[in-house]
Amino acid sequence: MATDSEVSLTSNQRSELNSIAQSRTLPAGYVFRAKLILMLAEGASFNTIKRRLQTSAPTIIRWKQRFLESGLDGLDTYHPGQKATVLTPALNNSFLIEEAYNQEDGVIQHISTFERLTNSRDWVYTQTDEWPLRTYKHQLSVTLGATHAGSFAGSGAGWGDTAFNYRYQLVACRRDFVSMLSQTTAAG
Repeated sequence: MATDSEVSLTSNQRSELNSIAQSRTLPAGYVFRAKLILMLAEGASFNTIKRRLQTSAPTIIRWKQRFLESGLDGLDTYHPGQKATVLTPALNNSFLIEEAYNQEDGVIQHISTFERLTNSRDWVYTQTDEWPLRTYKHQLSVTLGATHAGSFAGSGAGWGDTAFNYRYQLVACRRDFVSMLSQTTAAG
């Protein structure tokens, strides 16, 4: 019969708790809670559990109650946190799409990007040139990339992928409707 500090376990629960308690890959808190429940099931006193696991009586009581209410699922911690809030309103960036797909006749666009990883010395630089071919309905672009793998000793900058893109604009662009047929070929 279970005393005040004892917990009754099924053989499956005991087996799973033993497996969790011996794990070296699961989160430490989960392992701690498995050990706590096993000690309660063995009839260990609160003072013994507090000393061996270096914890407090309220912590023992909380995890015992959660186990009694929900079984092994009660040992998982779930913190839903605060509801997400919008700090800045969403911007209508449809004009960017229009600019990208409604290039004027005779205007060449040059687009450069540079990305650098903060936890290494790796970087990627791309240069894209877009040309209208005779009319704005036919556009050709080429993207050239340069990369640097700074994480590898002795490595330097090198040529990355090259992408050729042909676009045919089926209809004139309006802010609320863009219809494009695009074919991309990558070499590299």
